[in-house]
Amino acid sequence: MRVDPQTGACLTELPLDCLNHAGGVAAVDGHAWVADSFFGHLFCFDSDGQVLRDHVSLAGPLPVGLAADGETLWHDDLWVPFFIRSGLDHDGQFVDCIEKPFREPFAPKPYGGVTRGMGHNDEGLWVIDREHGRIIQLSPRDPDGVAA
Repeated sequence: MRVDPQTGACLTELPLDCLNHAGGVAAVDGHAWVADSFFGHLFCFDSDGQVLRDHVSLAGPLPVGLAADGETLWHDDLWVPFFIRSGLDHDGQFVDCIEKPFREPFAPKPYGGVTRGMGHNDEGLWVIDREHGRIIQLSPRDPDGVAA
């Protein structure tokens, strides 16, 4: 959905009938990528709501949170203890990963569950650490993954 910031009116809405359980969303190259958090696939929508690509796999089994990084996506995965970066041009090839520096208290063991929000900018990957009530910056360039 696109909302007019002045009036709050809905300008565009994307129906998600093709998904079983809508998870994260991220914009890449003007398209909306949405995770189906039940089947572990992505769907790519154009601004008119048309599905451009469907059932796209990523480098992890169950992507939930998404954050765009150029032409790639960082994603939080319910079943692995890493934030994973996957490419979109060759059906989700592995690009990079960062170990999760925290574990959700009620998450499936031993993997640690999911963050409740993530984003990316030129400074790195930002994730919500719900257990400690903070937002942290992660970087694959740092030896321990956590930026100071």
